[in-house]
Amino acid sequence: MIPGQDACTGSFVAEGPLTYSIDPALGVVFVDLLKADDARALVQALQRIRLNRMFRIGLHACIDCDYLRSVPSANRVCAIAELTSRVDTDGLSGRVAIVGVSSEACESARLFGVFVKATASRFRVFRTHRDALLWLKLGAGGNETNYGSTTSRQTLRLDHTYSLNRPTRA
Repeated sequence: MIPGQDACTGSFVAEGPLTYSIDPALGVVFVDLLKADDARALVQALQRIRLNRMFRIGLHACIDCDYLRSVPSANRVCAIAELTSRVDTDGLSGRVAIVGVSSEACESARLFGVFVKATASRFRVFRTHRDALLWLKLGAGGNETNYGSTTSRQTLRLDHTYSLNRPTRA
């Protein structure tokens, strides 16, 4: 990872409590949360993604909680949700998939969804990156039955794309 390098080169951009990359071909912003202890810093970092020249209104977001140093408490999730709900999201139309490998991360992500009053058609929590990407790319309208129509080639492409968009752990 090269902090501060533009995402269009395929590198990750470091923004304090997170890193991200934008894959315009796939239509996904990949976000890796590193820490969630400062709600204001986290929400500001998420907002700065919109300043990247590769960002587009209709991009989907795949937010990975696997890198979190610690899962935020319910009070911290509430604070993050409260600040997030104040952010101007007019015109943003993409779906948001949060990946939480641990049960605690999944519960915090679901709690966040409740606090921001997210709809199932635009916000989901997943245990695997594959399921998250399949829903983002193929689950139009929040209909997960589209998974069955996914070909092996599509699944391999999503897996390959996801692995290319993952930073190596330090």
